[in-house]
Amino acid sequence: MKKSSILRPVTAASAIAAGIFAASCGGVSVPTFGTTCGLDFKSPNYAADTDQSTGKANTLRWWDEFPVSVWFGSSATYDPSGANINSTDVITAGIVRWVTATGGRLQLSEASSEDSADITIDVVILSSKPSTLATTIATVVTSTGRVTKGRITLYVWNGMSQQEFAEGFKATAGHEMGHALYLGGHSNQSADLMYFSKPSNVDKNVSTRDFNTLETAYCGLYITRSPASREEGPTHDETICRLPDGGTESPSDSGKVIVSG
Repeated sequence: MKKSSILRPVTAASAIAAGIFAASCGGVSVPTFGTTCGLDFKSPNYAADTDQSTGKANTLRWWDEFPVSVWFGSSATYDPSGANINSTDVITAGIVRWVTATGGRLQLSEASSEDSADITIDVVILSSKPSTLATTIATVVTSTGRVTKGRITLYVWNGMSQQEFAEGFKATAGHEMGHALYLGGHSNQSADLMYFSKPSNVDKNVSTRDFNTLETAYCGLYITRSPASREEGPTHDETICRLPDGGTESPSDSGKVIVSG
């Protein structure tokens, strides 16, 4: 089934969606895998950094078909005093930042079913604040770094403040999409969206180093390859977690209840 060229729901991004999701460029020679253009394709970046949370070297990963389709699975609603903030809208606003950063060259779409999705995003409701804000599992072709499947699990919890749900959760969604799209590991600078930890109530956008590393992973080309040219081989699952760093909560709006969406 052909993938839609517009990611929905787009409540948080409707003002830019029409200009962002454009057709793929054609007639371009596609590299075997992203790093054939070199780890300094665009600098400064963190492609060759060591992930401070694991002590392991960063790795770049890449998709060979666009748009990358996303399935919104379980969701949650933050509903204090009629605010009625839905997690899918917040997640959409977070993940569409990668599309915006590339000027629409990287495309996302909404999958027609979970089975057909490239990336599935689930929201899990917990009784209290967790030690991990989110987890991403990417299935990667070991020899090339090509991603074949992604699953993002985002955590919300009872007692979550509105700022944590509306702002920090948005940044976490964008961070996890970064892992699903291009990065095994983390940035070593706190100004970057892909830094390994952050306050749970603070939003953060794509930085110059985030953008440069994404561009390096794809050599600046976000296009669909011919199925005949795809490298096959053994795959493995890579799991990466997002950690909070003890950011302070806002006492004026904490203690609210999260409900299933």
